[in-house]
Amino acid sequence: MHYVGLYCAIETKGEGDGIATFTGIASSNETDSHNDIIEAGAFGAIDPRQILLLRDHDRTKVVGGWRRFNQDGRYLVGEGELVLQVRESAETYSLMKVGHLSGLSVGFQVPDRDGIKQHGGRRSITKATLRECSKCACGAETADPMQPEWMKGTPAACRGSRPPAHCR
Repeated sequence: MHYVGLYCAIETKGEGDGIATFTGIASSNETDSHNDIIEAGAFGAIDPRQILLLRDHDRTKVVGGWRRFNQDGRYLVGEGELVLQVRESAETYSLMKVGHLSGLSVGFQVPDRDGIKQHGGRRSITKATLRECSKCACGAETADPMQPEWMKGTPAACRGSRPPAHCR
């Protein structure tokens, strides 16, 4: 499985009924620190009920689920929910609210060699199956960190934030 992460601000939306919802950018089509590009639309149609919401790609730490994924231009935007009765979920949400856990990272499989194109030393992922999307501290997208301006509703306006010092 391949893992690619993205540092971005996460909009937390609320804590009703023991569920905390958030929205963030799961993937972009920009070169990451692994010298990979996941092309827009590479994951095809995504059934969010089939995608795990994990903490740090640890399959023993399921912290919630995904409500939806939407390809918005260059960005794959996800809306997730954390189940606050689960200890790891409550911890995750607390760290998110203060900005210490602001990354999303995707875990995916490439079904065959046709899904990867080589461009010099860079891999371009053109077709893959999304398996999980994790909350994490450091994503792979450190070359061009983004901060979505959710109040404007325009993920393409993402710019200007820096990853936490321990991610640089």
